[in-house]
Amino acid sequence: MRRRFGAVGLTVWWASVGAATCGDDRVLTPSGGDTMEPSPPTSPPVDPAAFEWGPPTSFASYEMATYGLRLRVNDHGDAGLAWSHEPTPGHWAVRVGATRVEPGASIATWGSTSGGMEAAAPSVALDHVGRTTVVWAAKLVDGSSIIRLDCGSREFACIEQSLPHSGESRSAQAPQVVADVAHGRTFAWLERMTGGGPYRVVGCRTDEPEPTCRPVALATDLEPWAPPRLCAVAEHGAIAIWGALQGAQSAVMAARLQSNHVWSSAFAFASPPIAHAIELASSDSGWAMTVWNQVSAGELSLWYSRYHAVRSEWEEARPVGDEASGDVVNPQVAMDGRGNAVVAWVGAQDHVVRARRYSIDRGTWGEVEQLEAPNEATSRAPQVAAARDGLVAVAWRRPDAAGRQRVWASFRAPADASWRPPTRLDDGQADVQDVQVGLDQHGRGLVAWSTGAAIEFSKLGTPP
Repeated sequence: MRRRFGAVGLTVWWASVGAATCGDDRVLTPSGGDTMEPSPPTSPPVDPAAFEWGPPTSFASYEMATYGLRLRVNDHGDAGLAWSHEPTPGHWAVRVGATRVEPGASIATWGSTSGGMEAAAPSVALDHVGRTTVVWAAKLVDGSSIIRLDCGSREFACIEQSLPHSGESRSAQAPQVVADVAHGRTFAWLERMTGGGPYRVVGCRTDEPEPTCRPVALATDLEPWAPPRLCAVAEHGAIAIWGALQGAQSAVMAARLQSNHVWSSAFAFASPPIAHAIELASSDSGWAMTVWNQVSAGELSLWYSRYHAVRSEWEEARPVGDEASGDVVNPQVAMDGRGNAVVAWVGAQDHVVRARRYSIDRGTWGEVEQLEAPNEATSRAPQVAAARDGLVAVAWRRPDAAGRQRVWASFRAPADASWRPPTRLDDGQADVQDVQVGLDQHGRGLVAWSTGAAIEFSKLGTPP
C-alpha cells in the first residue's frame, strides 16, 4: 500500500533568505519537469582508496561548558558547525564555525548575543556557497523564542533575529532548518499556546533577500509527541515528519512543503503500536527515507518507509530486513545521490555498532555488517553520513578502559568489499560528548565532537 499526501491544505506566507537539506546539505540546479539533475561539481573527483583520518584539531575552546554540537557539510566541501555554550553562569549563547574539508583550511567562528537563560541544541543549514543558517530555542523570562542566525560565506558577519510565533503561542521547542534549490530556508518546530495545552508542529519558509517568514500550523487532529524532522527533497520542496498520538498507539506523521510554497495536509503514513527515535534522510534522486524504533509486544524492532517526491507518495512501512525483532537502538539513516541508503545503530544487548545498506537497484536490504569487534565497552550514539558518490562514514562514542568517552569512526568507499577498520580520532585529553559527521559529494569530510570545553574535529580525505 502506498500513501499520498492529501489535497493542498495550508498556504505558506513567505518572504526571503538563503539555502540547504537534511544530512549533508546538497543544493541542486532546477531542471524542470519531474527530473532532478545535480548541479555540476566544482572540484574533480577524488580516489577514496587513499583516504585516511587526519589528526585531531581544536576548533574552539572555552572556560565554561559546551552543548549540542551540530555539523553540516555541503557538496562543495564547505563545513558549518554550531553549538551552545555558557559564557557566564546562567546565560547561554550559540557559536557558529566555518571551515572546509581540505587539510589546512582556515577556521572562522561567529557568536550570538541572544542565547537566553537556556539554549537548546541548534539546527544547522548550509547552502552551496557556504552560507550558514542556525536556529535554536532560547528560554526567555516570558516563555521561549526561536532565534535565527545567518552567517555569510567566509565573512565575519552574521544577522540575528527571532522567528515570529504562530498565533498567541509563547513556547517553542526543537526547531529544524534546511535549504532548498530555490535558495530558500524551510523551518519547522514544536509550539504551544500561552497557558499550556497541546503542542503543534509549525512550519514556515523564507526566500532571499527578505529574511522573514510567517509560521503556519501543520493542521492535524493528532497531538505531536516527538519533534519534527525536516528534509529538502531535490527541487520538489521539503517534507516534515514527526511522531503523534493516535488513540492507544502512535502515528508517524508527514506534511510536504511543495515547490509552490504550499503545505499539504498532514497525515499518518504509518501507525505502529509505539514508535520513537524517528529519523529522516533525502537524496538527490528525489527519494527520502525515514527509519524508527518500533515496540510491539515488548519487542524492539527497526522499521522504515520510503518517499518519492515526483509521485508524492509514501511506501508501506516495513521492517528493515530481518531486524523485525532485533535489538536495535539509536538508528540513524543517510542516503547517497542515487537513493541508496545506509542505516547504522547500536545493539541493545551487546552495544556494538552495526550498519545495513539498502540498494536502490535491487530494492532490498543487504546483510548486517559489524563495524567494531564485540567488547566490554558500551558504544553510543552512532552518526552516519553518505556522499553523493556513494562513500559512507559512521562515527560514534565508546568509553576506554578508564571509562572516559572516546570518538571512533569507520568508512566504506563504493569499491570497498567491507568497512575500513575503526579508527580512534580524539587525543585522549578529555571526555568526548556530542559526535557529528559530514561528507562532501566525493566523500571528503570531517568528524567533529565536543569535549565539554572545546570543539575538535578530524578530517577524512587524502593526506597532504
